[in-house]
Amino acid sequence: MVFFGHTDARLTVVGPDEGIDVDSADVVAQVKAGESPTGRPVVQQIYGAATLDGKDAYLFTIGGYTDGARDWADRADIALFQLDLSGDVRPQNGAARAVYANAEGRLTGWAAVQAELETLVMENHRASITSAFLTD
Repeated sequence: MVFFGHTDARLTVVGPDEGIDVDSADVVAQVKAGESPTGRPVVQQIYGAATLDGKDAYLFTIGGYTDGARDWADRADIALFQLDLSGDVRPQNGAARAVYANAEGRLTGWAAVQAELETLVMENHRASITSAFLTD
């Protein structure tokens, strides 16, 4: 979220976070690291949490979104992003394209890896990094 100018963005603590993984003064976000497409109930959950706090909602996923999730997010003006561990963040709907167009930062591949690992560790999952160097 720092990429989008929310320099106060912080990971939430483990516990009843109401579906909020990252919080800032004006935006809450949820990050789904699974390979399966994220469905409409997740979109509705982050919308409810954001609305209660008077904030905007961003949703990040690696596995993409179902058509139902996209439709609901478009109606609720929730920014949907798809990301990968190389650091690419791709807007997936109009709300996300508007946020992306005004981005103030840059997410590197290592920052994406760090965020993924922090999320796993905070959920008490084991996590590790392996690397391979490719040369031509």
